[in-house]
Amino acid sequence: MIQSALPQVGWINSVEELRSAAADWDDLWQRSDVAAPTARAELVAQWVEAFAPRSGFRAAVVRDQGKLVAALPLVRKRLYRVLSAAMIPANAWLPTGGGLLVDADRATDQVMGLLVGTIAELPQQVVWLDEVALGVPRWQAFWKAVGRAGMPLSIQERYPVGVIGIDHDWEAYRESWSRRHRRKLGWAFRQLTDRGELNFTIRSQIPPDDMETQLRRGFEIENRSWKGSAGSSVFARGVFPYFVRQAKQLAVWGQLRLAFLTLEDRPIAFCYGFAAKGVFHPLKIAYDPEFGEFSPGMVMFHGLLEQLFHDPEYCAVDTVGLLTDTLAHWRPRPYMVGIAMIAPRRAFGRLATFGHQHWWPTLRRLKTRLQRKNPSP
Repeated sequence: MIQSALPQVGWINSVEELRSAAADWDDLWQRSDVAAPTARAELVAQWVEAFAPRSGFRAAVVRDQGKLVAALPLVRKRLYRVLSAAMIPANAWLPTGGGLLVDADRATDQVMGLLVGTIAELPQQVVWLDEVALGVPRWQAFWKAVGRAGMPLSIQERYPVGVIGIDHDWEAYRESWSRRHRRKLGWAFRQLTDRGELNFTIRSQIPPDDMETQLRRGFEIENRSWKGSAGSSVFARGVFPYFVRQAKQLAVWGQLRLAFLTLEDRPIAFCYGFAAKGVFHPLKIAYDPEFGEFSPGMVMFHGLLEQLFHDPEYCAVDTVGLLTDTLAHWRPRPYMVGIAMIAPRRAFGRLATFGHQHWWPTLRRLKTRLQRKNPSP
């Protein structure tokens, strides 16, 4: 009897190799349950070049008959100034960045076991997996494989994120909101329209030579808000060129979405997002503080949702960041994002993982209490 070849483990050892394998990588992304296009090869490469250019990028991959069925991209990181760590390419600027990709039909114990087995080869003391959607099937299968391999694992919840399901029944969805939320939206809309012509637009086709102008128009709104004065806006942190480059690539794929709410042709609210596999991700939302009392961000988000509900392309909105009280008014269902630490085979890494599991929650609660007791000026 002729036996079929077993899946094989390998490595992609640089950003250049990742780009060379982009067609295979993106085909795996398409077959995975990851909706965010920021997990595609080119955008993973752009993140590494922008935020970890000397990180020594590597990706563990599993191939079956030459076809990618699983991949885990990693970069080097110094954790707490002490630990050497391998981390997935994600941060506050791109929490939906490159993470675990697995063929949705091949997330078997064998494939996940092979992928986890590669971690033991890493020279780092720990593997640090931040901004991870803890409960999704691919990560659940990964945690089980880590347990079977006998590696210490610590998982800590960080914050909930909301998903708004789109069933295309706009009126029924509106009726699900609280009466107070509907009244506030109506009041805000009237206040704004009393001040001039109000328009909402969402664009997906933007010429490359107009991209920087349109993005600058939007991110200037963010820079006028509290984020600008706090030094946390895109302009203040110097990452505007990164978003221009990312947006141009998303536009090539037809996955960029820019939304504007304008009052008398003046932009007063802005959304930078992307869409793929029927899911819209509003990565950055900002509004002009001059009109803040009239909730232009909420009015814009209302227009955005209404368009999505009437477009058969969409099935959900993943709100990406922390599920705030404001976002909760839109009735999303939550999922939990967190951090996982894995110790491959090294004693110090095992000790650190034990500490992360047993002491980190207490330290985090203590830090929160101190911040509440002594707020920053």
